[in-house]
Amino acid sequence: MDLILGAPRRRWARGEKLAAVAAAFSPGMTVTAVARDLGISRSMLFARRKKFRAETGFPEMSHPPKFAPVTVTPDPVGFVGASPAAVMGPGAIEISFTHAPQMRITGGVDPVLATALVGALVAR
Repeated sequence: MDLILGAPRRRWARGEKLAAVAAAFSPGMTVTAVARDLGISRSMLFARRKKFRAETGFPEMSHPPKFAPVTVTPDPVGFVGASPAAVMGPGAIEISFTHAPQMRITGGVDPVLATALVGALVAR
């Protein structure tokens, strides 16, 4: 018979919790990296971020991210060979709007520019 004893549960001081939350909101840091450095789970750090967000000077986002409905379609009927996306090369995205022209972006594109382009086409 084996007896497996775990380590005692760690107690975090309030200041340590607030410091962890502030670190997770720091530019260039990720919740995964901070949690790994502290030896805690990501879910614990996410819960602390939610609880202490305002106290650490990070108010709720006034404009949460928005998502647009997307439909994935198969290759065109009768198309033989590589798909159009493969022909365009790496980093290609093709967007077909219901009531707007088609948009094709290849290579790296600034996210702000891509957002502005999509907004302009949707507004037409």
